[in-house]
Amino acid sequence: PFTVDATADAADATAGNGVCATAAPVRCTVRAAIQEANALAAGAPHTIAFAIPTSDANYNAGTGVFTIVPATAYPTLSRAGTVIDGATQATSAAGDTNAGTLGTGGTVGVDALTLPQVPRPEILIRDNAALTTGLVVAASNVQIRGLAIHGFGTAGTNGDVVVQGATTTGVRISGNVIGSGPTAFAVPGVAAQQTAGNGITINAPD
Repeated sequence: PFTVDATADAADATAGNGVCATAAPVRCTVRAAIQEANALAAGAPHTIAFAIPTSDANYNAGTGVFTIVPATAYPTLSRAGTVIDGATQATSAAGDTNAGTLGTGGTVGVDALTLPQVPRPEILIRDNAALTTGLVVAASNVQIRGLAIHGFGTAGTNGDVVVQGATTTGVRISGNVIGSGPTAFAVPGVAAQQTAGNGITINAPD
């Protein structure tokens, strides 16, 4: 996998060489990892994992959260089968810094439908530049899990996560906290909210 080890936002130094690495200081960022995944040939799924150390400048020891703020829109995820797995941060050397779950659990309704609980994410991707989109998927069988994402979107056709493409199918977005912070189900501060847009926007058949 490509393992993100910094909250910085630099691009990959040589996209397509199979190594997620920015120019000095050499780091693997979310942006660089997406660029590398997009550039690789089709085949086995490409996983973007996380192992950011607690020495990172954007780690909050009080909340246990690593905050990533992209300055410009990320590249669209265009490689089929790519997996972005934020849950891997909790199993890295930094440990489960935001331990616990969100949601009350239990059941609801006469059919006793289960109310799921979500592990608190260690990784927060949020907007701070009035960007229209957070993560955009335009490839089939992409998975996004274990992240907190909020603040993106300026219209009803965009938002925190956007799935698009007439032939895009099989996308799975699961175990994320979207539209809220990673420590509690609550509306983020005004400065962190999107002006419009949705949590998840689907402009695709599936």
